[in-house]
Amino acid sequence: MTETALAIYAQSTPPYERTKTSEIRSWISESPHNSHGLHFFALKINDRVCGFGELRYIASSDVAIIDYLCVAPPDSSNAAYFTFLEMICGFVQNTWAPSYVVTELLYNPDGSTRDTDNRYWFRMLQLQGFKSTHAPYYQPSLEIDHPDQWRDAVLMVLSADQSEQLEGQRYIRIVKSIFDDHYNSWFSIYRNNSEQYKEKLINKLTQIEIEVRKSPYIKMNGSIRPNTTVEQESKNTDPTFPSIYFTLFNVVIVFLIAGSMFISASYGDLSVSDTILLFSSSVITYLLILSIALPQKITLAAKAGEIVKTLLSAR
Repeated sequence: MTETALAIYAQSTPPYERTKTSEIRSWISESPHNSHGLHFFALKINDRVCGFGELRYIASSDVAIIDYLCVAPPDSSNAAYFTFLEMICGFVQNTWAPSYVVTELLYNPDGSTRDTDNRYWFRMLQLQGFKSTHAPYYQPSLEIDHPDQWRDAVLMVLSADQSEQLEGQRYIRIVKSIFDDHYNSWFSIYRNNSEQYKEKLINKLTQIEIEVRKSPYIKMNGSIRPNTTVEQESKNTDPTFPSIYFTLFNVVIVFLIAGSMFISASYGDLSVSDTILLFSSSVITYLLILSIALPQKITLAAKAGEIVKTLLSAR
C-alpha cells in the first residue's frame, strides 16, 4: 500500500513541488519511532489505493501543516479531493484540535497563481474554511543540496477562531515553526549541508519578519491577491475616499440642482432666502439618499445615512 501511494504521489505532483520519495520512505519507516509529529495517509476507494497525504503536527506551536494531498485519476474528482481533505482535517481536529492548520499554495514558476490546479486546490481549501494570508511567504527548498531554491507562495490558514486577521507576531511564530520544526527537521537526518540549509531558513525568516513588521495585523480572507499587509492595503485602497469620477458626478448633480433653483427663482415668486433654503434642502436630501445607497463612498453624511437606514429597518 505504501509503494502504491508513493507512486501516486510521484505521478500527481509536479517535479518542482515534489519531495524525493526516498526521503519520504525514510520518514515513513522512522515515524512510528519518533516524536516529530509526521503522519502519512493513503486514500482507498473500494479497497483500491488512489491517494496520498502527509501532515505534521508541531506541538510546540500548536500548528498542523498539511504538506501533501493528491488523488490519482480516474478518482481525482472534486468529491474525492474534498473528501480526502475533509478526512485529514477531521483527523487533525479530533486528535489535537490545534489553534491553526496551515498549508502552502505555491505560485507557478512564472510568478502567477492563476492556473487550473491552483484555483482548484484553493477552492477546496476555501470550502474547508481555509483563508489566504496577505503577507509574504516563501516555500523553502525541497533539496538540502540546493538551499536557494525558494518558491513564492501563499500561506493558507484554518484558524480555530475563524478570525479574519492574524497578529503579525503570531504569523512570524507560525512561519518560524514551519521553517524550523518542519523543513529543517525534515533534513535533520541528513548531516551534509544541514547547517547551510538552516542558515538560509534563518535569513529568509528575517526577511519576512522585516516585511511583516510594517503592520501589527495580517489580513486573512477568501481570495488570492498580491502579498500585502493590512496597513499597505489600506493605503492603496481606501474605500471611504471617493474616486475622481464619483466626485465629478456629484459636482454635476449639485450644479443641476443649483440651475433648477435659479430657473425656479427666475420664473417663480421665490425670494433669495427661499431659493437658498430650497437649494440647501435639496443638496442635503441628495446627500442623505447617497449616503444610504453608498455609505462607503461618502464620509460627510455617512453617519446620517446609517442612522436613517437603522430607523427604516426598525420599522
